[in-house]
Amino acid sequence: MVITIDELQTLFEKIIEKLERESLDSINIEEVDYYWNIPTSEWTELDANVQPAVGSLMDDWQYLQKVISNENILTTVDFERVSSILKALSELL
Repeated sequence: MVITIDELQTLFEKIIEKLERESLDSINIEEVDYYWNIPTSEWTELDANVQPAVGSLMDDWQYLQKVISNENILTTVDFERVSSILKALSELL
């Protein structure tokens, strides 16, 4: 499978467009914080005895806000943080 950067950009644009159509200008995820996190290095190890860790949406968002404000640079760990926010968003919508 090959996913192009243009396809990813289009997909994220469509996500934002959907949120705008729903007249959402903010999302309250305070009701949900902790979640099970399977380390990226193990999430495709279906036969392994993978032990999930506890993640925090609040912590994820605090780190991502530092990326937004250019206080921190974007790292691959931030991809995981964004995915957690998207999972929470899909549950709330």
